[in-house]
Amino acid sequence: VAHPAVSDTGDGSYDISFTPLVVGPHELWVLTERGEHVVGSPIQLDVDPGRAVVDRCVAAGPGLSEGVADTVCEFFIKARDLCGNLSASGIDNFAVSMEGPPVMALGGMAAKCDITLEAVSGEMGTFRCTYTPQFAGHYKITVRQAKSHITGSPFVARVSAAD
Repeated sequence: VAHPAVSDTGDGSYDISFTPLVVGPHELWVLTERGEHVVGSPIQLDVDPGRAVVDRCVAAGPGLSEGVADTVCEFFIKARDLCGNLSASGIDNFAVSMEGPPVMALGGMAAKCDITLEAVSGEMGTFRCTYTPQFAGHYKITVRQAKSHITGSPFVARVSAAD
């Protein structure tokens, strides 16, 4: 816990505020100056994660740097709060897009590739991204949270031709 702030309300009671840093069950002790518990102490708390913060969210996995044409590629996004805890932020907080190399068969237009984004069951704040590129080349993968790039985005995946 970060250092608590304690203020005297002037009526014999005190206001206490603090910011827990770790998710999970906690026991809060409120002690007098003599080291004795006040009435109701210790207090059982269950700390939930905060909302996802863009500079704490990360993406990882082989599909961010390499792939093979006509083969499913994957990577994962981890939504983390300000303290680095996995966040319960929903999938709708993320936008993932991909743009491929210019392709002659498409009249020189950039190859498009759809990315599927899905929550990983049983893993809070973890999202699986999959895509199947049709053409070899360098693809730019953009991962945004709340309209801002996460750390490392945009990524470049080198897709090689299928055997």
